[in-house]
Amino acid sequence: MTEYNIYLLISLLPIAYAIASAIPVVATDITQSRVPNKITLPLILLNLVSMLGLAIWQGLWFRFGMVMLIAIVTLLVGTLVNQRGFIGMGDVKLFIALSMIIGWHNIGLGFAFLPIVLLVGLFLAILVLKYLGFDVLKLSPVAYVGFVVILYLIK
Repeated sequence: MTEYNIYLLISLLPIAYAIASAIPVVATDITQSRVPNKITLPLILLNLVSMLGLAIWQGLWFRFGMVMLIAIVTLLVGTLVNQRGFIGMGDVKLFIALSMIIGWHNIGLGFAFLPIVLLVGLFLAILVLKYLGFDVLKLSPVAYVGFVVILYLIK
């Protein structure tokens, strides 16, 4: 196994975990109106461990620092939006985890992930709540769809 293959394997682990956890997270969000910590927190930890390992091994300290900045900005903005009552903290932790993954592969899109999801969520909220008669919009499906679309764009 070459050095590049090892790098690729380590950097793809969080993506695999995020995709594997999509159905349980979305199902829990839809049925129980919560995003489970037992899925989001290990994903954040996996991001930290894999990205720190790659930063140490490959000397990617700038990228690692930018991903940490993306996580902090996402936490701050998400907490502000949470304080207004628009999203829950489970959504914020999910956004942190997914934006870290995207940021590792493309820093600019990592910073843009939260605003994109919130804008799409706002559009869908207007559509779903006003025209289709639903009383609440779940953001985890929006986050995962945005995550997959952005990963496709990065390729």
